Amino acid sequence: MTAVMIVFGILTLASACGVVCSRQPVHSALSLVATLFLVAVHFALLGAHFVAAVQVLVYAGAIMVLVVFVIMLLGLDANVPEGVAGWGSSFGALLTGVAAVVFGYVAISGRSFFALKEGAEFWAVDGTTAGIGANLYSNHIFAFEVTSLLILAGIVGAVFLGIEKKRPLKAGRGLKSMQAAQKEEALR
Repeated sequence: MTAVMIVFGILTLASACGVVCSRQPVHSALSLVATLFLVAVHFALLGAHFVAAVQVLVYAGAIMVLVVFVIMLLGLDANVPEGVAGWGSSFGALLTGVAAVVFGYVAISGRSFFALKEGAEFWAVDGTTAGIGANLYSNHIFAFEVTSLLILAGIVGAVFLGIEKKRPLKAGRGLKSMQAAQKEEALR
């Protein structure tokens, strides 16, 4: 079991690196699909079969179809100029380095910053859909509602970012030019 987890862990890290390092947006999205499938494999190996199924259906299935659709719809330019990295890239690299150091420390020392304290309550769930739903809507309702508000804020932000001011069409495009071309064709 440990060897299988290590193999799938290496595959997961390799596909996650493919997400970050790929210059083509579609290749990056496909690497993300592979990463999400491999995370589902980790859940299945840990015995969380329901979570693995939800991971495949929701994330690797529905959401990634939307991401690939948006990439195709926008026609993102694959020619990214080299050496164009703003402060966001530098901040992301710094944040990644800090996270790597923290995770390395936790892995080597065997200690966790988020371990349950003595006498802390732990809600055991039987793993069925009904058990997970009952636990989610009773013990974790605040986290569930905060998550729904964050998703709603993301949707509203996406709508505002997607609103585009109307701009005039270039000459030779649009309905009037098509009608004029049809009239010319009819006169010939």
